[in-house]
Formats: sequence, structure tokens, C-alpha cells
Amino acid sequence: MIIYQIELPQDQDAEAFVTFMREEYLPAIHLGPTRIGQVLGLTLYQEDTESQTEARRFLLQVEWSGLGGNHARLRLDDETVEGRLATFGAHLERLGFYREIISRREEEGEPTG
Repeated sequence: MIIYQIELPQDQDAEAFVTFMREEYLPAIHLGPTRIGQVLGLTLYQEDTESQTEARRFLLQVEWSGLGGNHARLRLDDETVEGRLATFGAHLERLGFYREIISRREEEGEPTG
């Protein structure tokens, strides 16, 4: 799994950014196989604050199958979307590559891993 942190400047509309991410950016990320692996899923999280219109930090979780570390990269099928991301002034920072080692859900009972 790859985790990115996104910070949105104060002068940007967080709701418009979320709409852009849902309708344009995430659909533009290539989900098919590549030579080094593939994106299996995407989840965008927004910082939980009293006012979601004020929340400026996001995490993008990329479920990845393939080579890890610095080899895994997001590939956009529509490169113009990258330019539209830049118009928001959003700072996208890759926090790193993580692997699941323990998982527990209510219906499962005991942890696995």
C-alpha cells in the first residue's frame, strides 16, 4: 500500500477539491496492470474536523500489487488532470510504502498476521 498526504492551501475550496478528486483525479489513475504491478484500489480520507469545509489535509491510500518501495508510481490515463490538480495548489507528498502485517475486524474475532 502506498500512502500520500495532500495539503490544500487555506484559500482553496475543500468541497470543490473533494469533487475534483472524486470525479476527475481518482478516475484518471490507471488501474490496469503495468510492468511492475497495478493499482487495485484507491481511498481518499479527509481530516476529521468540526467543519469539513475547513479540513485541509487528506490521505490518499493506494492499494498496490507488485514491486514495492520506490518502484511503485501512480500513472494517470489523462495527464491533463495533473495540471488541474496543480491549480488547487495542493501539495502531494508520498509518505511511503506500507504492507499490512496485522488486521482485525469486528466480525473476524482474533487478529491475524
